[in-house]
Amino acid sequence: MSESKPSCAKATDGKPGTATRRWKMPKWMKPYAPLICNTGGNDVAELVNGHADPLVNLPLSTIQFGVKSQVIMLLRLKNAGYLNSVLKAARTRKARHAKR
Repeated sequence: MSESKPSCAKATDGKPGTATRRWKMPKWMKPYAPLICNTGGNDVAELVNGHADPLVNLPLSTIQFGVKSQVIMLLRLKNAGYLNSVLKAARTRKARHAKR
């Protein structure tokens, strides 16, 4: 599944929560996982893959929507090239620190 598909969506629609495949957090996104707000202590992947009905559980549905939107934002920033420089700088700093 392409990194541009932010959720468990089918390869053709790209909409979160519309298919049977489960979204897994890509390796490059794991450093940003602690920065994703309002998870309620839940795992980010569980929230992205969740399908809470707002009529049944409005708080959980709201949390899922917020987390999905943050994941989509990270994917779009990476695809636009804005996160590449940040990731590259972090790897460079880590490599320099390891040499010391």
